[in-house]
Amino acid sequence: MTTKLFTIPQRLKLLKNIIVISLIFSFCLSYKLWLSERFFPTTPLIHLNINFKIDGLLTILSCLCLGMSLFFKYERLLILISVLINTFLVLLDLSRLQPWFLTYNVILILLLLFNGRVDNPHKNTVIFIYLQLLIISIYICNALYNFNAYFVGDVLQPFLNQYSNVFSERQFYFFIKIGKAIPVLVFLIGIALIFPIARYLAVSLGIIFHLFLIILLFPSATNLNYANWFINFVFISVLIILFFGETKQRYFSLSILLQKPLFYACIFVFFITPITNVFNRNDNVLDINFVQYPENQKLTFEFNSDKNIPLFVQSFLQANQQQAQLKSKQWCLTELHSSLINHPKVYTALNNYFQN
Repeated sequence: MTTKLFTIPQRLKLLKNIIVISLIFSFCLSYKLWLSERFFPTTPLIHLNINFKIDGLLTILSCLCLGMSLFFKYERLLILISVLINTFLVLLDLSRLQPWFLTYNVILILLLLFNGRVDNPHKNTVIFIYLQLLIISIYICNALYNFNAYFVGDVLQPFLNQYSNVFSERQFYFFIKIGKAIPVLVFLIGIALIFPIARYLAVSLGIIFHLFLIILLFPSATNLNYANWFINFVFISVLIILFFGETKQRYFSLSILLQKPLFYACIFVFFITPITNVFNRNDNVLDINFVQYPENQKLTFEFNSDKNIPLFVQSFLQANQQQAQLKSKQWCLTELHSSLINHPKVYTALNNYFQN
């Protein structure tokens, strides 16, 4: 199929299928996150007065709706039901609002506007541009989030320490210097995607960047966030579908885009709010950021080995005389194969878990 025949409606249809399959697969990769029976405490935003846990059942129902949307006629209705269920699952546990989960669901929400018809190219192009804006904002805002003095010490250096036996000391510090340019590269990729003349270069750099992450973050004893690793495959596909080749209808006018209220909503949600969150990171929930810094709140407890604390949980307590510091980020990553959501409600739930 040539690029010319690969029209915007076809791209939107293909993108929908990829995101649906990827979300189902990511549910499976992080299945413990969606179950109620686990050690890591949930952080509910709402409380249900029922005698059984419905989290697993809702997750299966969401996957069924997603799967049926690939084959049945009322695909938009099925996707809408799945998105509503996913929202309810987050209300039952704030820890589930992972960056990949938020990314997939936001894309699906935008794709709900697409009816699959090809007789309204203006509308299809507008939806297509909304999706482009989302992806551009993810690159730009993630880069801005990592423009700080903590990126090297808290993210890059601990990651390279995994390969300390492979590299010499000189090579290690060489990669540290090279790694400092990663946020700059990601930022330039996002900026270049805005301009059609630079998109071929931006897509090429983006694909190379994600291929490196696929290799470096390959699932292992130290790389346990499988869904965060898998999303690199998705981003490669998304870059090609949304930005490669002829992605603009010949008769599309910018004035049409400016007349759409949703365009201004996208600018606010995808750009203004995330950039504001860069300067206020502690209380952010709706923030698509794929790099998690060590928790900025340290939880310390009085530690007594006679207490009824499961041995698995005790392994994440760093004992110091009569006290112990909880390694909550490592606990979440090990048990749930997910990143710790850096929000006060999550730390309150952890504190209540030990106090009770």
